[in-house]
Amino acid sequence: EGLVNEYLLPSEVLWKGKIVHKDSMRDAEQVFVCGETMEAFNTAGGIGTLHDTLKGTSVDHVEYKTLRWPGHLQQVKMLIQDLGMTREELVRVFKRIRQPVNDLVMVRVLVRQKLARKLPPPMNWLWEHAYYPLDGESAIQRLTAAGLCAMVELYASNRLGRSEGFVTQESVYLDDFLATASGKEFGKLFV
Repeated sequence: EGLVNEYLLPSEVLWKGKIVHKDSMRDAEQVFVCGETMEAFNTAGGIGTLHDTLKGTSVDHVEYKTLRWPGHLQQVKMLIQDLGMTREELVRVFKRIRQPVNDLVMVRVLVRQKLARKLPPPMNWLWEHAYYPLDGESAIQRLTAAGLCAMVELYASNRLGRSEGFVTQESVYLDDFLATASGKEFGKLFV
């Protein structure tokens, strides 16, 4: 059901310093990631609370785009827009599709500095990693489990900075995350 929600629910983005809602499956673009040509488009949910955290700061634009093999978006749009499938029908279809064990998860982060007068030219920063299956588990299973378990480890060892309430992912230091047993396992997925 989570995958269906990514396509049907609106995506939240930080745009010109304000949170706005955009239809998912929009703003498609072709990108080159980890040596592969992919298509990227807006989907719901992936940004978590980051846009709330950065609202009102000097950060102007934050959005989350799903990376898929070329042609994926067209096929999903056919199911939703052309065939008019309901949420329930999409859930049934996606549950019947055999999930690949030999999957690939790519992460791409692009940061662009805003151009300001009388300053040096803007700097861009790009970070990309590809994650592959390991020990019979898919890459998405390993990434999801490692992230959750690392947060539980940080909580259990009182290293989250608070003992109760909601903790945002962006409030956790990467070094602390990677120092957990699960964080170390997460590191094995880096290529």
